[in-house]
Amino acid sequence: MTDPKRFTEEELSSHDGSGEEPALVAVDGKVYDVSKSKLWPRGKHMNAHPAGRELSLEIKAAPHGPEVLERMELVGEIAEPEPEAEPPAGPSPLVALMLARHPHPVTVHFPIALSIVGALLLIAGALLGNATLETAGFINVVIAGVGGQGSILASHLLAQTALKQGLDVKLAETFGAATRGGSVMAHVRMGEVWAPTMMEDEADVVLSMEPLEALRVAVRFLKPGGWALINNRPWMPVDVAVGRVEYPAVDSIVDGLAKLGASVVRLDATELALEAGNARAANTVMLGGLFALGLIDLSEDNLFGAMEERWPERLVEVNRKAYCLGHEAVSASMGDLT
Repeated sequence: MTDPKRFTEEELSSHDGSGEEPALVAVDGKVYDVSKSKLWPRGKHMNAHPAGRELSLEIKAAPHGPEVLERMELVGEIAEPEPEAEPPAGPSPLVALMLARHPHPVTVHFPIALSIVGALLLIAGALLGNATLETAGFINVVIAGVGGQGSILASHLLAQTALKQGLDVKLAETFGAATRGGSVMAHVRMGEVWAPTMMEDEADVVLSMEPLEALRVAVRFLKPGGWALINNRPWMPVDVAVGRVEYPAVDSIVDGLAKLGASVVRLDATELALEAGNARAANTVMLGGLFALGLIDLSEDNLFGAMEERWPERLVEVNRKAYCLGHEAVSASMGDLT
């Protein structure tokens, strides 16, 4: 029996399905060929998970387990990384003495001083708490959910609020396979940014209308130490509804977010929206929670103005109340955290 082929991360990344090479994915150290699967057209699964990568974390957030890959051809394993070379030995005592007595020019001292000042500023920022949009220069928010929950509408309201405040805004949206029930995600980038979509680990906040979608998105986009604001009310996928798979407990989803380094705030946005007068106002309940986190320096008046431009007065009043209920709920949760 021949030894399995071993792939480095660089070799695996070249098998992303975009060229002539087969589309490969790795899970738990094993490499599978997904080229022949109809679920991986052009090397992408659900238009969200590209081939050529290690997907162990993503598959833990999926409605299925790694056993689905057993239908695919096992083509190898991930190679162990090369051990790091030992650092070179330091200078001899004579050379060290000469360096110590050498009068460094300004071209040496200035970069050293700059690095020290930069480190001190980072420490000061950590001691002073989370940066707002005004001090950070930009902020990245991912709004996630499933079709029909109002995630895209929430992203438009947030972007319109930032525009009314005179900020640069970039907005990008992705949709799942279905209008209602498919995964939906929007990137809202406010401030001095160029690209509309974020790279991995760039989101300051993941706002999710549905618990499991929060984990799915956070695994890829939430930066370490970022915030996850989630609606406690699950939206059951079709596979769960027909009994093929079991929906994980919300507490286990929250534990998964915490393991990613997220600060998690949860609320029942659906219940609060019903209290405001309309279950469809859950998205503005979540926007109220987002404002309560204190990470974005946007005016409530501008948000209410964006609502007035979109809805008649009756709906504006319902959504104002929904916003206030969400703001109060998260403010109370933040008080409990402190």
